Amino acid sequence: RANLAKVFGELYFLLEYRDRQITLQYSDDEFALPPNLFVIGTMNTADRSVEALDTALRRRFIIIGLV
Repeated sequence: RANLAKVFGELYFLLEYRDRQITLQYSDDEFALPPNLFVIGTMNTADRSVEALDTALRRRFIIIGLV
């Protein structure tokens, strides 16, 4: 378990602008996400903390509920 906003940090911005390179906040390196990157997240159905997901994260992903 972690604070996703802190863990992913600049990844939020990179997800929003996937087709661009950005200068990383803590270095002068240029970085871009590769086109073949897929982010897959899972959670336990007994975990009721889904409502605690950051809004910035929720709007960048599709949430699919499986029965």
